[in-house]
Amino acid sequence: MNGLDLNNLGELPAGFLIVVISMACIGIGLFVFFIKKQWIFAREQNGSERAHHKKTNEHKNHTNNTDSHISYRV
Repeated sequence: MNGLDLNNLGELPAGFLIVVISMACIGIGLFVFFIKKQWIFAREQNGSERAHHKKTNEHKNHTNNTDSHISYRV
């Protein structure tokens, strides 16, 4: 077989199907991962949510902060 016979798709090699299914699973997995990390489709916070988030982070930094400890917000 030299190439892929598009006129006769009933005889696809097993390796081809394995590769296509693997690529689809990896793509879907990455898509779900990116959504959970909010790297895509992230909601924009309104003012009240942003203020609450800021207060929560300040409280965490204040309670965990010591003179020898430097806290960086990532």
